[in-house]
Amino acid sequence: MSKSNKPYSQPTLLRTESKQEWSELVRELMEEIQPQSRIEREYVNDIAHLMWEIMRYRRFKATMINNGFRHALKTTLRSIFMISHFLPGIEAADELTEQWFFDQKAKERVSGLLEEAGLDEMAIEAEALALRFTEIEKIDRSLASAEVRRDKALRALGLYQESFARKVQQSTERLLTADTPPGISPSSSMN
Repeated sequence: MSKSNKPYSQPTLLRTESKQEWSELVRELMEEIQPQSRIEREYVNDIAHLMWEIMRYRRFKATMINNGFRHALKTTLRSIFMISHFLPGIEAADELTEQWFFDQKAKERVSGLLEEAGLDEMAIEAEALALRFTEIEKIDRSLASAEVRRDKALRALGLYQESFARKVQQSTERLLTADTPPGISPSSSMN
């Protein structure tokens, strides 16, 4: 297949993104929309790129919060230790934070400390979100922009398909209502 006939172009993938997942997205869109012309395939390609961008931004949001989790846990534990006047609070909070990611007993200790303070793990998630709020707002704006562009491309494809369908309908009606069907000359119909 030559490049000009290729049904889609691949976006620049990040190291964590899968070429196979990209191809699957395009395949699903091609099956769903069933483009009939090069122009329609280009619309589908644009839509695929925008959907990939949307999925990327959604992953970024979750990753941003997850990346803030360690700092949020440390901050929350430091606060709990300071309130309880536990003297080696900062060092103990930092050590417990590191252990929490790998040790079940540390997780249980953190859960107990949170419970004593009237909190749960949602407090850590909320802190992580608060720590990354500015970055997440930026991602949300980019996400909203990509969603608007995707919706616009979908509407444009729909309008193109409607316009094409109207042209086909008008042409077929014109041909069907003609006095002489195409390909038959008046003199040959008299024989």
